[in-house]
Amino acid sequence: MVRKSSCGLVLWGLAASTFGFAHIFFNMAFDIPELIIGGKLDSFLVQPKNVLLGVITSGTSTSAIGDMIYGYVILCIFRFSPLNFILFTVLTVTGGLILTSFAVVMGSISFWIVKGDIISGNFIGLMLNMSTYPDGIFKGVVRLLLYSIIPVGLVIYLPMRLIISFHLWYLLIILVFTIFMIGLAFFVFYKGLKRYSSSNLMSARV
Repeated sequence: MVRKSSCGLVLWGLAASTFGFAHIFFNMAFDIPELIIGGKLDSFLVQPKNVLLGVITSGTSTSAIGDMIYGYVILCIFRFSPLNFILFTVLTVTGGLILTSFAVVMGSISFWIVKGDIISGNFIGLMLNMSTYPDGIFKGVVRLLLYSIIPVGLVIYLPMRLIISFHLWYLLIILVFTIFMIGLAFFVFYKGLKRYSSSNLMSARV
């Protein structure tokens, strides 16, 4: 019972750390629908750098630092080892990148759909909520969705299995999926950017 409880806490810690990483470094990825709808991408288009990277790194959440620290505190209390510390750090980064990429893909729906922000918000919220539950309670189609369309499985569930019992194959799957999601995010965003109609709401940025 204690072991199961500690695994549950580490799962929460990994979810918090992943969330924290994404919002510390790529906070604006979660505000892409508002930027599109408000015509605020204009200021990024005139800058001599990658538009998507410029957008998602243009803001941060200081409160997310606490989430990331919380994750490491939980790890150190309940399941610390040098290997687990390294794995936890790697999986925090991959999970944060997948979460950010998912937010970009969902947010980019607003390039095509007027109410895309509602769809994006619901899917991201669903992903965050599902990340706090153990995957064992999900079966069948729902479980399949959580390892594909809503990739909680590759952000939290499979990484947790890796922390509990290291398997190189699991790590390779996570790394490959992370690269895939990053590529998908760039593809969908720039595909939508071609449809973007400037609203002339240029905002000065320092």
